[in-house]
Amino acid sequence: MSAAQVDYRDRDREIETVMLRLGLGNLTQRFRDERIDIHTVPNLTDGQLIRLGVSKMGDQVRLREMVSEIVNKKDDIPSTSARRHGAAEIALERASLFSPSTSSSSGSSNARGQKRKRVQSSAARRRTWTSHLICLASRTSSRAPSVTERQVLHRAGLGSKKIQFLADDDEESVIQKISDESEGFPQLRNCGGFELMQCLPHCRELTLVSCRSWSVSELKAHMGSQAKIYIRPIQTTLSTEPIEQQAESSSLKEICRGCNQEVLVRELRDHLWTCSSVFDDSEDENITTMTLTNENIPLVSAVQEDVVINE
Repeated sequence: MSAAQVDYRDRDREIETVMLRLGLGNLTQRFRDERIDIHTVPNLTDGQLIRLGVSKMGDQVRLREMVSEIVNKKDDIPSTSARRHGAAEIALERASLFSPSTSSSSGSSNARGQKRKRVQSSAARRRTWTSHLICLASRTSSRAPSVTERQVLHRAGLGSKKIQFLADDDEESVIQKISDESEGFPQLRNCGGFELMQCLPHCRELTLVSCRSWSVSELKAHMGSQAKIYIRPIQTTLSTEPIEQQAESSSLKEICRGCNQEVLVRELRDHLWTCSSVFDDSEDENITTMTLTNENIPLVSAVQEDVVINE
């Protein structure tokens, strides 16, 4: 059995262990079929996790946290191959210090420099940056949307989304992910360009992001890790017509006091009208009677005062 096969089996067991601990063991085979392991889970979007069967928001959060914890622990423990590479690097350094040949010293130094660059590049690919983006519809918007406006944008497939970027993504990669079909806002592809904006402190006024480029490193340095980025179209106002979105239906239930059956809360009121059992309205009648009595008391007193004055 090759080393690659052994490594794949180890990763397969790791994702199976995680799913069992989360009570999602029935989804393990689906993750295997898609070749998803603990190293690819952090890069999955909410929509991709839903398609894999992890539809609950809490399960998605716990899955990412548990996988990140395992990956971080593995990164802290150097592997056997890493220790061997470290020993080989020390040996090369000793040879360069004590070797009389200048050319061999220069060659080993270049090899160490290239290896260090490869390690740094690999580490950069593992790091990600998740940004909160809000896509506006009007090309003349100058203020952050209100709660009502956000609801309209959300129904139109715009509004608020969280997009995960790689730490070394350049400007072109950032633009591509912002207008991505599944993760971003595909409406931006045909709007004639868009611009990035940020909200001024303690108000809703928006101003253009003034960093040198839209690479992840520049945006993160300029905006910070938690700031919201607003996207405004330049030439064409985007449509706010509602689009059909597949949303998870509420499964909250309540027991009907008439027939003792569990009924969805959103259907409970309609169920009461058709429930075969007699529903006790005596409490409602008592409350109605008390209300009418209290309203009549001041009226009777006023009539009595008029009689006394006339006498």
